[in-house]
Amino acid sequence: MKTNERNLTIDFIKAFSIFGVIAIHVNSILLTNASIGSFSWNMGLFYGVLFRQSVPLFLMASGAIMLNPDKELPMKKLYFHNILRIVIAMIFWGMCYKLYHLTISNQLSLSAVWHSFKEVLLFNQEFHFYYIHVILITYIFLPLTRLLAKNADKKLYIYAFILLFFFGTVYPTLRVFHPFNLLSGYTKQWTINFAYASIGYSLLGYYLKIYPLSIKKSFCYTVTGLLLTILFTVILSYRDMALNEIFLQGLSPTVFLSALGIFGLITHVNIKGFLSKTITYISKASFFIYLSHLFVLYIFQNYSITAQMMSPVISVPIITLAILGICLFIYSVISKIPLLKKYIM
Repeated sequence: MKTNERNLTIDFIKAFSIFGVIAIHVNSILLTNASIGSFSWNMGLFYGVLFRQSVPLFLMASGAIMLNPDKELPMKKLYFHNILRIVIAMIFWGMCYKLYHLTISNQLSLSAVWHSFKEVLLFNQEFHFYYIHVILITYIFLPLTRLLAKNADKKLYIYAFILLFFFGTVYPTLRVFHPFNLLSGYTKQWTINFAYASIGYSLLGYYLKIYPLSIKKSFCYTVTGLLLTILFTVILSYRDMALNEIFLQGLSPTVFLSALGIFGLITHVNIKGFLSKTITYISKASFFIYLSHLFVLYIFQNYSITAQMMSPVISVPIITLAILGICLFIYSVISKIPLLKKYIM
């Protein structure tokens, strides 16, 4: 599934993921503002669960590309091309968001801008920038993970995934439940937090590229992961009478299962014609969209354009598509400016 040396499967995964990221942020108002068990809350949960795999899928897509041993990646290129561009984009967009918030709150001044710049350098940035830090850590470990990807056999991969799955997803989730919450001492430090568990997701993406899942297994993983995420979130939210997000997090074993399944399902999709070109274009713009889409969402919210303005059945997909379309238009303009194209998208 390649056109002009691009892997259309990976493009599809990235396009699906960026749509999902926008949908999660559009949809979040339903989960936080609507009453537990109401129609709006149930629809919010449905959309939230459906796209909760977006960041893990991004990491898996990155691993499928970056861990390919046939693609040379010297240390100099890794740091002064890949990592440097991410850092510059992070600082640029971090300041853009700071300036936006200062302007909206009528606090724009030279001292406030200087203070905001220091905050950006100290990583006090927009909430969704956590993904940039995760991808930076994943890139920093690439020399090691690429070595593993090049030399590991299937048994070693499985062993690595068992360790990462248990310490990166299962144990961190179970640790808040009885009797695991009784554990003390150094057992609390056994957990691999999401920043480093992301390395396992990237390795999994490359593994699935060379050992693809069957459609049957992919479907089973997807359905099982989605249903269990809904089930546990409903049970825990009704228990707490407030949204309980533990099974909606990227570390959740249920999200892991659905991400695994969706990745596998997409590898079996045959993409052709205009659809393939559209998906490829969205994939190329995905990093820019990730960085910039909250601007559009904030502006929409200022004009009361939210998922609560009409039935969430249609409001979430419509607003998500609108934000995606606006970001793609802005991308088409900015991508024509070489310096900006190189460093901020």
